[in-house]
Amino acid sequence: MLPLRCVACGLCVEACPEPCPERSRRERRRVCPASAIELVEARPHQLVAEINAALCKGCGVCVAACRGGAITLHGFTDQQLLAQLSSLLMPEMVVG
Repeated sequence: MLPLRCVACGLCVEACPEPCPERSRRERRRVCPASAIELVEARPHQLVAEINAALCKGCGVCVAACRGGAITLHGFTDQQLLAQLSSLLMPEMVVG
């Protein structure tokens, strides 16, 4: 996670497939104890996404959703993640 690049847009939180209790969208962005990603206050009035490594399944959906490039997944390069996501989204195309 690169906190300086995070703009707290919440796209990674929304994209995370981990289960989240039914709450309002605003509440869910603030705190979601069952999710792998939540927005936390790094400094007063500054939110950043924080990933709970124990809950993270390593699917890479949040990496793809992050427009600022603030999220990195350990163990895989961006190119490897994009190839994996492409194969899931478009199984008829082989990415080499």
